[in-house]
Amino acid sequence: MDGKRFPRGSEWRKWDLHVHSPASYINNFGNWDSYIKKLNEVTKKKDIKALGITDYFSIEGYEKIKTDYKDKLENVELILPNIEFRLDNIVYKRGTREPKRLNFHVIFSKEVSTQDIKTQFLGELHFYKSSGNAGELSKIKLDMSAIEVYGAECRKQADFKDDSDLVAGTKNIVFKIDEIVSVLKNKPEYFRRKYLLFLESEFWSDIDWGQDYGLRKTLLQVSHGVFNSNPNDIAWFLGKDKSSYADQQKF
Repeated sequence: MDGKRFPRGSEWRKWDLHVHSPASYINNFGNWDSYIKKLNEVTKKKDIKALGITDYFSIEGYEKIKTDYKDKLENVELILPNIEFRLDNIVYKRGTREPKRLNFHVIFSKEVSTQDIKTQFLGELHFYKSSGNAGELSKIKLDMSAIEVYGAECRKQADFKDDSDLVAGTKNIVFKIDEIVSVLKNKPEYFRRKYLLFLESEFWSDIDWGQDYGLRKTLLQVSHGVFNSNPNDIAWFLGKDKSSYADQQKF
């Protein structure tokens, strides 16, 4: 412990580990200069000391901030790369057949180089797209040009016709959680104890336990933390939800 820097010992600091950047493709934050100006204002006002710069299956935004804007965030002491993935798993809200997908995040330590993240992690992953047959997915090496090719297919549908090929592809591709976790665990020389896994869901307490029990259990056991602002979900995760659905789950 640095006694001069932290004379009072351990202290709580505010972190925001889920901050999307203009490089996230499907988010419109305007130009980089205005984005950084606003981010600096917010982090100073809320006294946020650490950020997880988040992009979909890339670290482009993280690299941009570290290279060009690090000194512009006056209150921030730590910046980490957060890579977001949409999972191929489909879950259903309790009492309905409304399908939902879950998102998953990998947050790396600042000790991991951007080159290693790109080559040893992202370079080993695949995305999955509909093959045209019911329930079947095609496995494609993760590459921006391949996403654009798929996006061109997706734009034939009315929902995506106004998107660019890259945006349309980004909205539709999915990843498998077992591959994400396996790549990290199979490369301990690069990643051991240098990453955290976060599950993102705003409807966790509404998922049908009867149909999706195995998936929910697996996701919770794999994850180190959860991104969630739903009061019902927060109560569930804190063990304060005493409903019959919460009581029957034993991990």
